[in-house]
Amino acid sequence: IRTRLERLADRYEEVGRTLATPEVASDGDRFREASMEYARLEPVALAWGEFRSLERQAAEAAALGADADPEMRELAELERTDLAERLGAAEA
Repeated sequence: IRTRLERLADRYEEVGRTLATPEVASDGDRFREASMEYARLEPVALAWGEFRSLERQAAEAAALGADADPEMRELAELERTDLAERLGAAEA
């Protein structure tokens, strides 16, 4: 599933770049088709980007959990708990 989501996100970026080209902007049919594809891919690409961001944040919080400072470990644990809930909601 991750591979497919990555491909969809890549395609979203590619179509976005295509829409910005003068050749597509000046061709009404191509622009309309690309715009429709972009709109179809947008919700998936944005949700996938948010999910990846949450995963990165969770990894960073886990690394902080190994800190020597007890206060930092406590903060990291709170952050990990919050991120786990958000990741669970994003997966649903």
